Amino acid sequence: MLDYKGLTIASRVVIVAFTALLAFTILWQIWAGKIDLSKVISEKTGDASLSRLQLLIFTFVISLTFFLISVGGKDGPAFPNPIPAEVLTLLGISASSYLVSKGIQFSKPDPQTPPKET
Repeated sequence: MLDYKGLTIASRVVIVAFTALLAFTILWQIWAGKIDLSKVISEKTGDASLSRLQLLIFTFVISLTFFLISVGGKDGPAFPNPIPAEVLTLLGISASSYLVSKGIQFSKPDPQTPPKET
């Protein structure tokens, strides 16, 4: 029988190194001014979007929580199986509130464009 422990550790090291390199590259691009984050939570009018901010924060909080749960288990790293339904419900509510706000926004006429003449 083959022992895959060394292969498992090596693959984890490669994945962590790739993720760290990707994160460093993105942070470097942000710091250098090549990636602009000033409009991440704003609409095209420049106003802030509460639903975008909510979706962004919920996504980060839940992903960080799952990361900490996965890494800090008593029996070693393990992802929670199954994912709790409450977490999926929270993400669904957040995403649907964003979609509803976009639907409401696009159902109204754009205040920056003049009305069509008939």
